[in-house]
Amino acid sequence: MTVKQLPKYTLLFAAASLLVFLLGNTVRSQSESAQQTEPLLKVTASGDNLESAVWTWKATRAWKRSSARELASDYLELIDDHSGTGQAQKPLRERQDSLRAAYFRAALLRVVNADYLAQLEKSTSGQQEDDKKKPAEQRPEPIIHKFEITKEQADGAGTWVYFEAKRDLPRKDSSGKWKFETDVYERGRLLCVTQKDGAWAIDRDELGYPGSAESDPNGWDSRVRLWQMHYDVAIENPLKGFSPDTTSPENCATALLANLFFLERLQLSSWAAGRYTAGLIPLLKPLFTESYLKRTSDEVAAAVKNTTSNPEYRQSLRHSGVDSVVSQGKDVATVTFKPAQKRRSKWVIDLKKSGENWSITCISIANQERVTNKESGQETTEWVSKPVESMSNLGP
Repeated sequence: MTVKQLPKYTLLFAAASLLVFLLGNTVRSQSESAQQTEPLLKVTASGDNLESAVWTWKATRAWKRSSARELASDYLELIDDHSGTGQAQKPLRERQDSLRAAYFRAALLRVVNADYLAQLEKSTSGQQEDDKKKPAEQRPEPIIHKFEITKEQADGAGTWVYFEAKRDLPRKDSSGKWKFETDVYERGRLLCVTQKDGAWAIDRDELGYPGSAESDPNGWDSRVRLWQMHYDVAIENPLKGFSPDTTSPENCATALLANLFFLERLQLSSWAAGRYTAGLIPLLKPLFTESYLKRTSDEVAAAVKNTTSNPEYRQSLRHSGVDSVVSQGKDVATVTFKPAQKRRSKWVIDLKKSGENWSITCISIANQERVTNKESGQETTEWVSKPVESMSNLGP
């Protein structure tokens, strides 16, 4: 019987059946896709400042630990910012960054004049806006892909699971058009071992140094991820109780150099990250062996002690004490610091008094330069000061 000979109801039934089949498969495909991309973690936030903020973590299912590959797949999904789980956390990571920036700004305003700080911020944001206004010919953004497992390799210690993330980099071809070339952005390996209950756990997590060979035992860094999370949780807030003495220009300027430079910002970033991930560590604990957790805890304790126990060393990187305090009227002064032992430049801080307190109105870096006298033509060496363009210039 040909199609033309089939009754109309038979054709309608066949068409309806085909539609149901297609819709069913479409829904199932969408459902399977949703299951594959559903984040493994959910996190909620409360609190309106960095000190009061609390991030609450919840796993959406049990971790898969029946094989080294399953364990590694779950772990990579958790730690990868470019995975579905990582992308779901992006708004909260941005919120945490915003709270940290506001917290640091509030500390700066205790010693830095508000108008001057706004000027520095405007200068920095203005440069960023100029970059945005550049012609569309500007270089396209690189594309970073999620982690992928590349191989498994068993040895006497357990099973090593190797992984990497690739990156598409824009390059101009001979015609001047942008094209993407792919390279390896990051690579690592996990040592997975079986536990007494038969489940797998991670005993080492290592990041490959750029350019190092896979077989090089010194080509892997073990102080990553789990180590960093424990360090961030253990580190102290460098600005806790920050209450600078601003009753004299010398004390106000010294407070800036002692508390608000690059190393303190790094420590503050770690402390802020620790507040974000503190609730995550207990959830991840089943993924690791007890011995790995113990080794990490011991290493972190030593690192934290080294970070926080030597403030004199930090000062020695910045200056060797106050060189001079020059008053320019009763409400304006300039504090100049002696160069640090390993630096050829020195800090010059301008301040203004308002009421009983001083605040910083300009931060400059002075360097020795050869200057030619216009009248005699002779060259002399003089200190020449140039104002910093943004707070990022304050280092180390």
